[in-house]
Amino acid sequence: MSVPAVAQGPTSSPAPSSAATTPPDAASDPVLKTAWDKAAASGKPVEVPSRFTETMKVWADPDGKNLRAQLHTRPVQLKNKAGAWEPVDTRIVTRDGTLQAARVKTPLTFGGRGTKHLVSAAGEQGTSGLGVTRALPEPKISGSTITYPDAVAPGADLVVLALADGFVSQVVFRRRPDGPVTVRLPLKLPKGTSFGKGPEGLPQLKDAKGRAKAAPVVLTAMDAKVEASPEQGKSSPVTARVETSGKTS
Repeated sequence: MSVPAVAQGPTSSPAPSSAATTPPDAASDPVLKTAWDKAAASGKPVEVPSRFTETMKVWADPDGKNLRAQLHTRPVQLKNKAGAWEPVDTRIVTRDGTLQAARVKTPLTFGGRGTKHLVSAAGEQGTSGLGVTRALPEPKISGSTITYPDAVAPGADLVVLALADGFVSQVVFRRRPDGPVTVRLPLKLPKGTSFGKGPEGLPQLKDAKGRAKAAPVVLTAMDAKVEASPEQGKSSPVTARVETSGKTS
């Protein structure tokens, strides 16, 4: 299910790209000079945190003139309250009595046993998330994955994966369904947004002026072989429909 701050599918992160360059302001930057001096003395690249961003890490090369940058498509580090960079941590932990992702760009919270709150993401434009139509069972947590056994039906689990900048939700069938299955997930949308149709007729979140605020909702069914070997596994599209009743989608 794709909503604001939700990734389209459980894909692996692309390999980071890197490049070396000499910044134009290098000669007047004492931080860079110090880093280059340390790199030259040790013969190894030295980190330059002042040049970091959430998706980029930078090192001073031992040659004394180049910086090496490593770029990522998703955040790999975030600043703490003291202004220091800390690695992203997508592990699901209990904090203040709530299940949360440890350190991510978009704060995530997850529902516990007996609740109807599956997952929510607190973004810059408000909180978005998914609910359920019946109380959740006791969740099972493994790293950055939380599983609610039989939450959809016997043998069908709800699974949520925490990402650095959102989440992925899945329905996992541990056995073949006896017939067609419909999964209803109440949506919590950021203020001022609602669902319309995208260019291809797919449901898409839009603002009050009709501008797209997220990618179209695309659901895919995959067999167990896909993640290990996509070319051998089977996948097919799944019909996604957004229904609105009052203020609830």
